[in-house]
Amino acid sequence: MINDRQVQIETEQLLALRKNPHISKKTLKRAYELAFPVPTAAEWQGYLSSLFYTLGAALLICGLLFFTDYHWDDLGYLQRCGVFGLSTTISAIVAYMKGRRTTAGKVALTCASLLLGGLLIVVSKVYQTGEWHVILTLWSTLILPWCILAEFAPLWLFATGLFNTTLYIVCRELFDPWFFSCHYFEVSVMALNLILLINWEVGFWQGRTWMGRRWFPPILTMAAVIPTMVSLGSILVRWKSGLNLLFPLAPALALAWCGLLFYYSKVRRDISVLSLTLGSGVYLGTCLLWRFVLQSNDPGALLLLAVGVIAQISIALGLLRRMAPALPADPKAPKRETPDVKIWLGQLATEGYLHSTQLEDIELAMRVQNESALPWLVGALTALGAFFSSIFLLIYLLVEGVITEHNGVVFGLAMCAAASFAATVIRSEFVTQACLSLSFCGQLTAWLAFGFTHDKVETALFMAGLQLAVVMFYPSVFGKFLAVNLSGMFLAYWLTLVAHPIAIDLLVVAVACLVVFLWIYQHEILAGPYAKAHASVAMGSVTLLFTLLLSTIVRVGTLPPIGLVGALGLTALAVLAARGMGGHNRTSIQLAIVGLLSCSAPGVMAAVLVLLLGFHRRSQTLRGLAITFLLAFGSAYYYHLDLSLLVKSMVLIVSGAVFLYMAKSVEQSK
Repeated sequence: MINDRQVQIETEQLLALRKNPHISKKTLKRAYELAFPVPTAAEWQGYLSSLFYTLGAALLICGLLFFTDYHWDDLGYLQRCGVFGLSTTISAIVAYMKGRRTTAGKVALTCASLLLGGLLIVVSKVYQTGEWHVILTLWSTLILPWCILAEFAPLWLFATGLFNTTLYIVCRELFDPWFFSCHYFEVSVMALNLILLINWEVGFWQGRTWMGRRWFPPILTMAAVIPTMVSLGSILVRWKSGLNLLFPLAPALALAWCGLLFYYSKVRRDISVLSLTLGSGVYLGTCLLWRFVLQSNDPGALLLLAVGVIAQISIALGLLRRMAPALPADPKAPKRETPDVKIWLGQLATEGYLHSTQLEDIELAMRVQNESALPWLVGALTALGAFFSSIFLLIYLLVEGVITEHNGVVFGLAMCAAASFAATVIRSEFVTQACLSLSFCGQLTAWLAFGFTHDKVETALFMAGLQLAVVMFYPSVFGKFLAVNLSGMFLAYWLTLVAHPIAIDLLVVAVACLVVFLWIYQHEILAGPYAKAHASVAMGSVTLLFTLLLSTIVRVGTLPPIGLVGALGLTALAVLAARGMGGHNRTSIQLAIVGLLSCSAPGVMAAVLVLLLGFHRRSQTLRGLAITFLLAFGSAYYYHLDLSLLVKSMVLIVSGAVFLYMAKSVEQSK
């Protein structure tokens, strides 16, 4: 008998299982239960301890910063320095007492690294000890030993951002303007991040398991390539004569491009890095085509540009699909407790769900399906390219007079319907990308045309309905994902125009309920007729929830702030979800207390809810989205004018203290 924790099959492989006509719904459900096992009680305790420690420390630091900012004018020089100095010292002591190998120790070292920067800034402001480049250089140097000792990927992520910021400030204050005008800064940024990437890969090959995080290399790749790529693209667009402007950008980018392609295709398997690398090539090719458009007086050049973008994306996707099966596995990757597909299928056969004669054919189909699958980052990049190509296509149709305010709605709906039909019937990379671009163009056309002849209320309701139709009929996963978010935002905007502000609270709670339902009952949905739509709708509902909460803070589209009804609804839902996922009564009570204390910051409970669901379904994407939202929510919450800094600081400090107490209690119960 295979332990449930040892069975984790890729989602793409399970899609092939559905295609077999001899597989029953009961078999599918059991297959998904084995593929996505529910965490054990011990795993829950470990995760909750880490989660509560991290959230508690983060909220305490934010609350301290808010409190200091509120009382800044009332504090003396020594008091200002003492607040950050004492906090840094306490964090370092806690890290030493807990040990750098423990979660609490890693979190404490991260807090100490952040607070040290605050201390240096305060000391500099109070005593006028140096400029920004001195402060940031000193900060980067001092936290480097802590980063090495902690062996904590989030701390290294922060340090990477700090190193890049320090490089920019140093170059601006010491080498401006010639260093920037000659584009040496972009090359320096590329060199810095490639050095960090090489260090990360060396650590990975040395067997350091914490460096096996697959999300970190793509981040370093983006940090290395994007500045140089953007600068080179702008030069290609406005370049008139001579090759001097291309030096040193072109040689540096070419070397980095070739090196990344070779390493991550021949040495280590990483489709995300390869997609980013090929995406940079698509961007530069688009810049060359745009230069041609600027030099041409023919509107048809815009159509050529749209087709060219689609063709480049199709070629890049084709290359990725051809490269994926041939990519070598990571020989020194951290050992996962994931058995071979044969063992997993054998378990299903042992339990009587599959016949032994089916195993070989099903295994082959699952391997082929998994090899052709691409990560979500590829889908995001292709959707971005399709969106820009749709804008070029729309401009061409408007310039040529094909679309007018009278026929725009009918024309746009016809393009959406044609795109849905063609994407369903025809299977090819080029057609898929062309249909996605055509669908985006149709939606934009219908929106603009309908808005010209109707008021805001009718337009918002019309677009919400159109996006729901896209969710129902368009086959693309990423197209459905975007449509879910757009439909929710248009519906929210419509509610602000026709309903009481409390309607937004109810909408947020309803979306949160949808999130819980889709992820808690994932097994049943994936075994049913709506399995293909689950990934896009489930992930889209999560991003919609976060988008609505952020929009109510920054007042995008005049959305009112979330009130008491929404905050209590999210708290109650988080408590119920925790109970449904196997949480204890004590955990539920503690979550309820945090929710009541943070009614003015409902994003905290929303993020906690998604973090719990992410662990319950073993989804790194869900947890990554929740962490990203917390960072964005914290920044937006600081500028929330409906509350004073004193109230915000008290809410965050008390909530952080409760989370730390919860972490301690969970740790003691192990």
